[in-house]
Amino acid sequence: MRNYSEIAKQILNEKVMYHSKAVSDDAISTNLFNIVDTFNVISFDFETTTFESLFTSLMSSLLFGIGISEIPPFNLCFNTELPTPQEFQAGVLLKIDNVPCPQKYPEAFEDLNKYLSLTMGYGAMPCYYDQGFYGECYVDPEAVRKFLTSTAIKESKVKSKDVSRQIYDSISDVLSIEKDVVRLHWELSNYYSDAKRYDPYWDFGWWDYSMWAEETFELEKFDKSKVSIDPEHVQHVLTGSFWDVGVWDYTWWAEETHSDPDGLSFLNLVTSLYDSMINVAMLVDREQKSRILQTPILVANYSRAEERREPESSRRVQDYGELRALYYSLTKDVRDILSIYPTPIQIRYSAAVSNLMARFTKTRGWGLDAYKAMSIDELREEWVREWVGKGLDENILRDIFEKIRLRLEVYRDIRVSKELKRLVMKMKR
Repeated sequence: MRNYSEIAKQILNEKVMYHSKAVSDDAISTNLFNIVDTFNVISFDFETTTFESLFTSLMSSLLFGIGISEIPPFNLCFNTELPTPQEFQAGVLLKIDNVPCPQKYPEAFEDLNKYLSLTMGYGAMPCYYDQGFYGECYVDPEAVRKFLTSTAIKESKVKSKDVSRQIYDSISDVLSIEKDVVRLHWELSNYYSDAKRYDPYWDFGWWDYSMWAEETFELEKFDKSKVSIDPEHVQHVLTGSFWDVGVWDYTWWAEETHSDPDGLSFLNLVTSLYDSMINVAMLVDREQKSRILQTPILVANYSRAEERREPESSRRVQDYGELRALYYSLTKDVRDILSIYPTPIQIRYSAAVSNLMARFTKTRGWGLDAYKAMSIDELREEWVREWVGKGLDENILRDIFEKIRLRLEVYRDIRVSKELKRLVMKMKR
């Protein structure tokens, strides 16, 4: 077991390495050249990921009647411009402002919103302030809402289906979400992941990547059983219209003949929705790719010249060091509690603590919204259930949580306070 001086030396080395690989002027130029060399590979990965995430998000919107303005993947658009000399001197390397995609591309989203609003009329609708009628709309607790609009979409894309199943199951238990609906979301979300590789359609397949499937496709269900489906169009997947897959009152048959107020059959309506979605996906994909070359600059953004030269002067490096110190402190607690267990067991519990730490301390990006909206008790129960499902002991997990809980809460509050101060500093620059 390492002593404190060894851990301090380790953290110091990690801070220097972080500065040299992310924040320094040399890091910016080196990372930029590396991205140029691999641009085509990164660009292709962005494209397949963007299309999959957007279609999964649209499916979430259809299932739960949620407007796309609430769903993060539809709002990852930005405006960038060069800083003024004064801003550059203050550390602003590139000015970037988040703009909701519907606001940046209003014409493209106009058609999408039109067909989406017509399609939503077939399912349950969420209530909004001063809108809706009693008995005709529903209200979600904030954590449930964040799960449906953000976390479910993100967690459905983790590499291991078994892991994402366990996350969906534990969250639905803790937040009391209808099991059938959660499982349907998981099944259709994973269908999009599989479809782009093994069951492609025109406009949802890629040459030299997607493989043309047989006449039917085996959809893996939440319970690990498989159902053969034969969707003629990807819009059938949007509606979940398959026997043994759909859930009554949440999915519709694309072949139904009833019409919307404008006279479109449901199949034509969903087809129009799909066509407008392709246009939106292409715009958002272009938006994502346009920022690839900006990444090295954005990583080091808001760092003054002296901060880019000297690790000791960089507040970002200091923040990184604090985070690593917290990690080593927490994993030391794990080793103390599990001192009689072999190292491989301690490593597994350390991984669980690292996962919990991210949910407490991460302030940027999207996908963790549901965890941040949970009460401390809900977060504990979800974390314990999830990792019990992965084979860890419930009593040990609860002991670990209670021992590290206070430090995580304090660090989270400090981190949020620092982020607020930085936002104020950005506004003054």
